[in-house]
Amino acid sequence: MQVTCATCSRPIALTDVIESSAGRLSHVDCARAQGLTPEERALLFIYCSDHVVAKCLWCVVGFRMMELAADPLGGRTNLCPQCRTNLTQSVRAHLSACVVLPSEVRQRTQEVREAAQILIKRSKELSDQSHLLVRELRVDGGAAANDFLCQFQADVLNVAVLRPRIIETTALGAAYLAGLGAGVWRSLSEVEQRWALERRFEPRCDEATRASRYEGWRRAVERAKGWVIPE
Repeated sequence: MQVTCATCSRPIALTDVIESSAGRLSHVDCARAQGLTPEERALLFIYCSDHVVAKCLWCVVGFRMMELAADPLGGRTNLCPQCRTNLTQSVRAHLSACVVLPSEVRQRTQEVREAAQILIKRSKELSDQSHLLVRELRVDGGAAANDFLCQFQADVLNVAVLRPRIIETTALGAAYLAGLGAGVWRSLSEVEQRWALERRFEPRCDEATRASRYEGWRRAVERAKGWVIPE
């Protein structure tokens, strides 16, 4: 017989941390207070309005505050829009990390985000110049570990971005070459079949917003070209 959580209705596994109340079993995380205080909501607006604030462990997907679902009839908020799991504790943990983040770390984070944006918008220039129809984009390398970069790339290029389970392709390629030489794999087609998807990033930006932001960036680049005056 499968025992389910009295709060979220999901199955209770042997490794789950649970508690009992009035003869009903619940996951500890589900039994905690699930609402954000007004102060927490205000801090989320100040610090976290432009990035992912919660991750659903069941769906393995991160969400921004505006993407989280609600159940008005049940009085539940901060729900995963896909499986309806309550993500309040994930939001609260993220908020705590953002609020106590040192200012110099926050500044460095902003610099990294801006560098990622420049990288992706430059890649759109190259994509436009190639006149090729790109239906999806497979990414790899250290930068691909950044969820913001992958999502921003999907938004700017308006294509799905696919990130593999193994992104360190330089080392992986060397291993595959060695395996081919040793007879572990007989052909490149066998090697290709070992590619496995870790996450797919779909475009979330509408066409008008995408075009406006890209055009604004392009104009800024044109105006910045005369910034340095030769001595």
